[in-house]
Amino acid sequence: MAGGAYLCFEGFEKIAHKYLHSPAAEEAQRQERVAALANPAVDLVALEKDKIKGAIRTDFILSAEIIKIGRASC
Repeated sequence: MAGGAYLCFEGFEKIAHKYLHSPAAEEAQRQERVAALANPAVDLVALEKDKIKGAIRTDFILSAEIIKIGRASC
């Protein structure tokens, strides 16, 4: 249930972000990302590692939930 709740939270967060943020704020964030990509001082590897950590955390939660459900049904 924790994995499902976490996925619901992530989904709600994405929907809320889409409807509660103005197009100007979205454009400002996009410009920041473009500037970061163009700036050689920004460590792109660190940015990708943060994304990977989030994906691993989500996968771990879901895998643990699947194992628990599998063991409970035996």
